[in-house]
Amino acid sequence: MAAALRAVRLEVVQDGIALIRMINGDNKWNMPFLNEFGKALDEVERNEDIRCVIFTGQEKFFSYGLDLPWIARQTKETNKRFLFENDAIIDRVALFPMPTIAAMNGHAFGMGAILALACDYRVMRKGRGWFCLPETKIKLTFSPITLELIRLKLHRVQTLRDAAIFSKRYTAEEALRADIIDEAVDENQVMEAAIRYGNEIAGEILDRGCVSAAKDKLYGVPIRAKRDAQLQSMTEKDKNDRIEGFIRGAQFLASKM
Repeated sequence: MAAALRAVRLEVVQDGIALIRMINGDNKWNMPFLNEFGKALDEVERNEDIRCVIFTGQEKFFSYGLDLPWIARQTKETNKRFLFENDAIIDRVALFPMPTIAAMNGHAFGMGAILALACDYRVMRKGRGWFCLPETKIKLTFSPITLELIRLKLHRVQTLRDAAIFSKRYTAEEALRADIIDEAVDENQVMEAAIRYGNEIAGEILDRGCVSAAKDKLYGVPIRAKRDAQLQSMTEKDKNDRIEGFIRGAQFLASKM
C-alpha cells in the first residue's frame, strides 16, 4: 500500500504498520490538506492487514497548525465547511479503530498539537520542537470537540491549565514530565520508537470493532455530549458570530505574518 499526494504520503513501514507522513513544509491545515489526510485514513481503513498507524511530519515540523493566510482568503461558507471538516478529522483520529501513534519529529502547534493528542501514544523528539496550544495568545478559541479532547487527554490539572489557558510551550522533556507524551527520544530514534510502540501494542491483531467501541465510550460519548450541549445553547446568530470572529482573527493574524 502506497499513496503519494501533495500534502501527505502513505506507506507501510513494517508488516501491519502504516505511516502517514505530512510532507507539505510546515504542514499547516487547510481544506486541500484535510481532503488528502482523509483519503489516507480511508486507505488505511480499507487495508485489513494494517494493525496500527503512525503519523509524522518532516524536517523540523510535525504540524504548525492552521493555515491562517489560506483561511483569511476564503469565504464565510468555505470556512464554515472547513471548521466542520477540521473537527471531523480530529474526531476520526481520536476514534480510529486501531492503535494510533504520533511520531512528533518537530514543532506541534495548534491543530498539530491537537492531532498528536488525538492519537493513543505520543513520541517526541528532544532538542528541537515545541508542543503548544497557542489559541488564547493568538485570540482564537477552541471548538467544543477540540476543547473536550484536550480536557480528556491532559490529565493533570496543572498541565491542562498551563497548556490550554496560558499556551505554555513544552520541550519534549517538559512534555514528558507533564504527562503530555509517552516518551522523549533523540532525533534519529523518533520513528524507531514509534514503530516499537506499534509492534508492542498491536503485536497481536486487535479487533477493530472492539477498539473503536472502547474509544467511543472513552472519548466519543463525552465529546459528542459537549458538542451537542453547546450547539443547542447557541442561536444562529451565535454560530454566525463564531464563524465571523474566527475569520477576523485569521485575517488579523495573517496580516502580521
